[in-house]
Order: sequence, then structure tokens, then C-alpha cells
Amino acid sequence: MADQGVRFLVRCGALLRLPQPTVALAATYYHRHESFFDAVELAALGRDEAKGQGEGAGAGSRETARTAQMDTELLAATCLHLACKQSEVVRKLRDVVNVAFWVATDVRGEATRLRLDDTFWSLKDAVIQAELVLLRVLGFDARADLPFVRIAEVMAAQRDEVLDEHEYDRGRSASGGDGSGGDGEGGEQEDDDARRRQQRRLVRVRDAAQAAVMVANEAVLDRALCLGIICEPDGGWVLGLAASYMGMDAMGMRPRRGFRRWCDDFGGAGMSDKVSDAIDRITVALGERLERAVKPGTGDETSNGMPASRSAACKAPLARAFASIADKRVALSNLEKDKFINYKRIEDNLKIHPLTLAEKVVYGHLDDAVNQDIQRGSSYLKLRPDRVACQDATAQMALLQFMSAGLPTVAVPTTVHCDHLIEAQLGGAKDLPRAKDINKEVYDFLSTCSAKYGIGFWRPGSGIIHQIILENYAFPGGLMIGTDSHTPNAGGLGMVAVGVGGADAVDVMADIPWELKCPKVIGVKLTGKLSGWTSPKDVILKVAGILTVKGGTGAIVEYFGPGVDSISCTGMATICNMGAEIGATTSIFPFNSRMADYLRATNRAAIADYASAFKHNLTADAGAKYDQIIEIDLNTLEPHINGPFTPDLATPISKFAEAVAKNGWPAELKVGLIGSCTNSSYEDMARSASLARQAIAAGVPAKAKFTITPGSEQVRATIERDGLIPTFEQVNGVVLANACGPCIGQWDRQDVKKGDKNSIITSYNRNFTGRNDANPATHSFVASPEIVTALVFAGDLRFNPLTDSLKTADGKEFRFQPPSGDELPVRGYDAGEDTFQAPPADRSSIQVKVDPSSNRLQLLTPFNKWDGKDYEKAEILIKVKGKCTTDHISMAGPWLKYRGHLDNISNNMLIGAINIENGEANSVKNVLTGKYEAVPKTARDYKAKGMKWVVIGDENYGEGSSREHAALEVRHLGGVAVIVRSFARIHETNLKKQGMLPLTFADPKDYDRIEPSDKVSIKGLTTFAPGVPLTLVAHKANGSTVEIKLNHTFNAGQIEWFKAGSALNRMAQA
Repeated sequence: MADQGVRFLVRCGALLRLPQPTVALAATYYHRHESFFDAVELAALGRDEAKGQGEGAGAGSRETARTAQMDTELLAATCLHLACKQSEVVRKLRDVVNVAFWVATDVRGEATRLRLDDTFWSLKDAVIQAELVLLRVLGFDARADLPFVRIAEVMAAQRDEVLDEHEYDRGRSASGGDGSGGDGEGGEQEDDDARRRQQRRLVRVRDAAQAAVMVANEAVLDRALCLGIICEPDGGWVLGLAASYMGMDAMGMRPRRGFRRWCDDFGGAGMSDKVSDAIDRITVALGERLERAVKPGTGDETSNGMPASRSAACKAPLARAFASIADKRVALSNLEKDKFINYKRIEDNLKIHPLTLAEKVVYGHLDDAVNQDIQRGSSYLKLRPDRVACQDATAQMALLQFMSAGLPTVAVPTTVHCDHLIEAQLGGAKDLPRAKDINKEVYDFLSTCSAKYGIGFWRPGSGIIHQIILENYAFPGGLMIGTDSHTPNAGGLGMVAVGVGGADAVDVMADIPWELKCPKVIGVKLTGKLSGWTSPKDVILKVAGILTVKGGTGAIVEYFGPGVDSISCTGMATICNMGAEIGATTSIFPFNSRMADYLRATNRAAIADYASAFKHNLTADAGAKYDQIIEIDLNTLEPHINGPFTPDLATPISKFAEAVAKNGWPAELKVGLIGSCTNSSYEDMARSASLARQAIAAGVPAKAKFTITPGSEQVRATIERDGLIPTFEQVNGVVLANACGPCIGQWDRQDVKKGDKNSIITSYNRNFTGRNDANPATHSFVASPEIVTALVFAGDLRFNPLTDSLKTADGKEFRFQPPSGDELPVRGYDAGEDTFQAPPADRSSIQVKVDPSSNRLQLLTPFNKWDGKDYEKAEILIKVKGKCTTDHISMAGPWLKYRGHLDNISNNMLIGAINIENGEANSVKNVLTGKYEAVPKTARDYKAKGMKWVVIGDENYGEGSSREHAALEVRHLGGVAVIVRSFARIHETNLKKQGMLPLTFADPKDYDRIEPSDKVSIKGLTTFAPGVPLTLVAHKANGSTVEIKLNHTFNAGQIEWFKAGSALNRMAQA
């Protein structure tokens, strides 16, 4: 709101013909140079309008036009002042002055001369040196070499001299002057002298105010403004400066505790109220002037009505020239004091037209902003992320690939987090030591590899990657990639955080720009306020129901609107985290006080302050365009339960009991599970514990099993200290290790047999068939941790805690009250055990070894490059029926232990996919034996015989996890192409990175024209080019052929990956 308020006041001042420099100076003082640009545009419009009115008119109209033009020229000259802020010493700024002169000449329309009222400034030549410009403006010797601070001090002295003159004149007036006291020529002469003295005072006051703004000297600015009000209370320049000044105060941009005192002391009681009245007059007059000042153009105009060509010409050079908040150095994290937040890049890269927040952050990280083609949904952007994060399961392959690149260290801050390999069995205290023992070889590899290449390493037990990132590394306006699909969790702190495959991570670690198709932007406008049982989780459950699992593909989901401020920072992270389930590239929230509170609570006050000062670029611009807008009223939003088997089957809780009965879902609840990366914050745990305490007090026992997964060691230690863990344990809750656990299938579940139909409910993010416990008959539902906790005490999915009651042991009715809990711990966070391993200063002696006989780790062998020919008569390994996620392609759970060994983990390739030919999983016809055999075995047989093969798939193929193994395994076992109706974003990119052909049917109906027994040829590869379709020729068993058009999204660089055999091969070639 603050920045919008300043922009509003600047527009008011410009439209009312107030000399805009004072307004612009005040706005720029707070680093809102976009506001200054608005004033430039509107001043030019006003000049043109006044000029048109003055031509051919009387003297009065011509005078009006001349005044408006002089105001515009004065504003242009202010460009020189503001541009000179770029350095402390004026003489260093010749280039900046030339830019400012160019702008001034454009406004005036003269190529070599800019003249202003002699009383103020005199600029005689377009090539004049910066010290002459600024010092002559301020009345100093051009040979002087005074820093701005010294100028401000001199101006302060002038201020005091003016004050003395004012007090003297006021005294003379009170005593009747010098005694002459009469009329006639003497009196007139005295009046003229007084007017001249007043004019001289005004000149000094104006100069003092402008110099004070340059050095951010608040005391000088305070007194200069007050003196201006005294000397010329109705002067437009004073009114403009006062309006901006008090407007910023009113909107909380910065406390101005002394302003009213200065006004009243020097102007008499009530002067500050007079200034407030002046602001009111501006506001009223705006409505009268707006229609006349800004007129519709011919189509080539900005949102302000100025021709777009002139707008861009004026703004772009100045955007590069002005100093900004971005020059400050703030550490990237408390663990990386030598790395700094790069807001300057964002400031430099941003375009001029109104931008969404997502665009600001993404475009702010462009590798080459000047030459980058930007077209939403089509162009490929080359970006420079601020950091990389890897979880232990995907880090193994990513680091093996990075090792093969032969580089000595990572190019950007990178961390590895041990969270995926810890299986849930008996509880964290016993499960963690067991995991450390079982996975010792992998943990040692990750630890030494991280140390060798300058990577931060979070040991097992530290917590889930996304919670660790939020607590330590995420910051507003940053860009991060992570080798996990739920990396968008960091969007809760205003970061564009994108899940990628390991090959993408390797590119960034190797200092290669990261490539991303320019995302569309879906806006979600939140109104109202969260209350009662409704939680942040219900927002994303609702959005998932609206957009479905593929509705966000290729887009960033950006939340905005007044309802945002009712959601905590960790609540926003929850929403962004589960945005992965709608296929979104990522999700993001605008920076606000809730984020600042969280940053301060996690010992990052410097980042909170820095982001607050940079807030104008951490929120969307007014008028920003979204490709789609969804509106959600938080006042009326119900808690939702989504599932089973898909996260987008959304049902409000008021209708869920009916849905259970209608669909025949098992009503008995076996297990309730809260926590995971989606909902494991202190607030989540506190609200759930509040319900457990209610049940304990009423004597209501839990009727279903109950597990709790803290998101990090910090959260675990804090909830233990604050008594939340004992509360959970009192209702037989089992606190699991600080790890992913059942959310990713790391759950040694013993209460039901595989194949038994049953229901569980979790606060996790994903509920695909068999994901949590490897049991395809388990009906997994997703809800908020509050709803999960309440249902644990009911033991029945049909229970609605908002309306229904439970029976206590003595038969009384018990009804839950809405949950409650602190957003942040009142006593602060307890960091718990230190589990971080920083990279050592000397890494020269560190050795990374991989045992050739290991069944957990395997060094990589480069894939073969393309042979230069079209693919002819390849076998169809499998035609997949229906949903095929990365869990179907490369299962997690017990297979996670092989994530560092490509050949071993390839034995799970596509074993979960349903074969359309027989309706079974892991059963395809092997053309070499004529028998139905396991998918990996059949693929290995084809590979051994040198037979190429392809996969045919359905809609949104490869949704879910970012795991690149789902692409690596297919490539490793001899696949050459995956041809589907549509892809999930990450999987399509992963296939490209590994030298595969991810192709889509130009007509989705052509999926039905392919038979599993067909052999397929892919034509057009010898002339493979961006935007040019390929052709599939299906060779039928009866000898006939069918031609089908195939689309692709390869750009020129990605085609080189294909030709080289993989992106890594291409990197090695370069």
C-alpha cells in the first residue's frame, strides 16, 4: 500500500500542475523511482496539453502554457540531480549526466540547450561536466569538489540563515517596520525589497530541500519543508513536497515523529493541519482533472497514456542510472555470510510495463535481459538462480553427474539435505539411528562429495529439505531450483522456487544459465479472512479442485488480494508447496509483514529490513496482467478433504460424509498422519495440539492410529520444549523422525495387509495409488492437520468436527471448539541439535570414493550420441493406460536406496504403469519370447538385441515428483522416445536432458490409433528444428501403415542435447 500511496500522490501533484520535482524528489528519497517516472510522463502530458491550449490564445493562456512547460523543464533538470545520486563525488558522473540531459532534451524537444528560470538554475551546454551542473545549481564554485554530505551541511547553514531572516522580518512587521510606516514610494520600495528577500529565501529553501533529499538528510528536509510552508504556504512546490511527505507518513512508510512539531513550531499552531487540508484538496481535485489530463491514445501508449516509444526511451536509461536500495549488501543466509542477496540484478532487469510479482522475480534473474525474448508460454528464458537445493535421494545422481563435469566447486550456493532415506517404523528415536546405519555408504558419499565441492550438508535428522530452506535460505525475490517437486514451498517467503531434475541442478552448479519456458501467470485473488476451522491448506485444496492436476502446467500461480494478510508465512508456504499437485511451475505470495515476522523469528532481521525497503519490487504492479484469475472468499471457504488416489478430487467437509457413502469409500479411519513438508510448522503443530488437549480434557480417546512428523529439528525441539510433543504422546501419537517418512512411501506399515481395502487421512500433499504404504487398496485422503487430528478422535471419515459431536467415556456429548495456536513460538525457536556441515575452507585433501562393487552407488557412463538417422520400426514397450505419474514410472519407498545406482534402480522402471493391452501392471508382451513378462526385463532383452523401443502414454504423463530417474531409467534401458497426449513440465524437461524424445500427439485422439503391437518409425529427425513437427509412422501387424503428426517443444539448444546424447554430453563437448 505504501508504494501505491506515493504513486497516487505523485500523480496528483503532476495532474494539478504542481512543480513535480519536489514530489518526485520526495518519492525518490524513498527509492521509489518508478514514481518519479510517472511524474515525468504526466508532466510531459501536461506540457503538451497546456501548449495546445496556449497556441493562438490570449496572453493568459500563453502564460499558463509557459508555466506548464517551465514546470516540465524543471522536472527534467531534476533528472540531473537524481542521476547524480549515483556517487558521493559529483565529478565522477559525466555519463550519468549525459543520460539525464538526453531525457531533458526529449522532454523539451531541443537537442543542445536546457534553460530554466535564472533564479533557480542555468545549464548552458549539453556536454557540461557533472560538477558544473550540480554545483552551479546549488550556487557553488564549479571547481569545488564537495561530497554531497558537505553540500547538505552548507544547505543546513543556509536554512538557519533563512530562519534568522524570517524571524527578523516577522519582528519588523510586528513593530511597524523601520519606523517609516507610511505609504507612497518608500512603502512600495520596501514591499519590493521584502518580496525580493522572500524570493531569495524560497530559492535557498528549495535548494536546501533538494540537497537534503540527495543525502537522505531528514533533519534538513524537515526544516526546509517547514520553512517553505511558512514563507509560501500556498506555493505549489511546497504543497507538492508536503503532500508526498505526509502521505508517506500516513501510510507508514517511515515514521515522521518530528514533522508536526516542526510545522507547528515554525508556522504556528495548526500548521500541520493546514498541510493535511492541502492534501485533501489535492485528492478532491484529482477527480476533476483526471479525465482531461490523461486521454486515450492511438494504441501506442502506456497505462498513463504516454506514447510507449517515448516512455521506454525516457525510462530505460534512468532505470540503469539511478542508485537504489539494491546497492546494499545483505548476507544470503546466516550460514553463508560471504554470499549476498542480489536485488540489484532484479532492479536492473525489470521491464517498464506493469508486471506481476512472478514476472518481476523471474525477469529479474535473466542472464541477458537486454537481448532476451520474452513471450509467456513460448519463449525459453535463460536465468541465473540464486541457489540450488538437493534432497538426498535425488542428490546422489545429481552429484554423480556434477563429478563427471570435472569442475572444482559449485558456482552458486548449494545444499544437500538428508530427509528421504529414513523409514518410519517405531518412532524417530529408534528410526533415525537405524537409517544412519543402513544408509551409511550413501550418507558418507553425500557428506564427502558436498565437502569436496563446496556444498552445505544437512545431516540425517536435520529435517525435511523444504522446511530447512524456509528456516534458513529462502528470501523474498529470490530464485531457487531444487531437485524435489515441492521446492515451491519457499514461495511462502516470496521466492520463485522451482522443482527440477538433477541435470538442471548440475547446469546451475556448473555456472550454466538455467533454461525455463517463459511461464504464464495464474492469479488467485484472496478476499476475506481465514478463521475458525478453515486453514491455509484449504486454500490449495480448493484451488486443486478448480485447476485439477494439470491446470497449472506451464504457469506460476501468484496469490494476491486483501485476504493474503490473514495467512501466516508458514501457511503461505503450505499453499505454495501443494501447488506442485496442480502442475504449476511454482507458486508465490507477495512480501508482507507476516513474512517479515517469520524472517525476524528465524534470526534474519537484516533480510526482513532489506526486503521491506525493496517491497516495491516484491509485490505486483497495479494493472499487472494475469492469464487467468481465480477468486476465493476466505470468509466463506470451508475446510476440504481431497482424494482418494488423486489430490484434485476436492470435497467440502459439509458434503464429505455423503461422498464417502456414495462412492463406497471405507468409512473407518485406520490412521491419521500430520506433518511432512506441507504442514509441519510450529503453527500447524500448535493448532493440532489444541484439539488434542480438548479431547484429553473431555476424556475422549483417539480411535485411529496417529503419527506426527516434525518438519525440522528446530520445529521438533521447539514443540518438545513447549509441551506439544507430550500432548501428542498422551493421545498415543507417535512422533516420527524429522524426515519425509510416510509421505514418500518410507513407511513400514504393519496394521493392514497389502491388498486390504482401508482409509487413511494425511496432511501431506500427494495421495497417488500406493504412494504412502505401497498398498494399492489404501484410500488416501488429504486435509489440513486440524481436520486430520479431529478425525483421529472420531475414527470415522464421516465425522464433521464443525457440526458433529463425539461421546465421552461417561456418555456425554463432546464437540470440538475451533483450533487455535500461535503462529510463531512466543519464546522463540529452539534450534535443537546442530546438524549442519559447512564446506571446509581447505578441500584439497578430501577424496570422494565410489566402491565399484557397491549396490547403492555407481559412477555414470555417458549415453551414446544420436546416430544421425530417423528411428525405424521401434518396438512399443508399453502403451500406458490412464494416469502415469513418476511413482508409476520409478517407484519410491524401498527403491529409494538405489537412487545412486542407475542400473539397479532401473529394475523398477514402469512397474506401476497399467498396460492397456491386458489391464495389468508390470506385464507386457515380450516380442522376443511371445510371453507377458516384467517391463524392465523386456526392456533389457530389447537393449541386449540392439532393438530401439518407445513408450506410448496418456494425459499429463509424468506428473508428480521431480525425480529424473523416471527419465534416466528409460534412457538407460534403451528407450528412444516417449509419445503421449500431454506431459507434466518437469518430466518433459528431464527426458530432454537425457537425450530422449518427449513428443506429443498433435491430435490427442491419435493415441487411440496406436496399437501395442505396432512398430513405429519417427521421421524428420535429420532435419530436426524448433517448431517443426515430426511424423510417426505406425506399422500395423497386417502390413498397413498410419502416419501421425507429432509435436515437440525443443528449442535449438535442446536439439543439441538430443544430438549429443544428453545435456551432460553437450556440456562436456563445450
